[in-house]
Amino acid sequence: MLGSDLPHVHYLRTVADSRALVAKALVSRRAAVIGASFIGLEVAASLRECDIDVHVVAPDRIPMERILGPDVIIQLR
Repeated sequence: MLGSDLPHVHYLRTVADSRALVAKALVSRRAAVIGASFIGLEVAASLRECDIDVHVVAPDRIPMERILGPDVIIQLR
């Protein structure tokens, strides 16, 4: 993917990736999380706990609607 090799782009696939994210979070003020699945939203929540301004980017109108289904999302509103 274009730009995926830039130094400020991090993936979360391994324990080493998670350690790199934690290290970067200690010196960051803002972040963009690509994906609004369970893992993406947990990452976003963890970054917010560190007072980092977070933007979640995902194709769905409502986070996790495809995973949980529209009936569950309606009940949560």
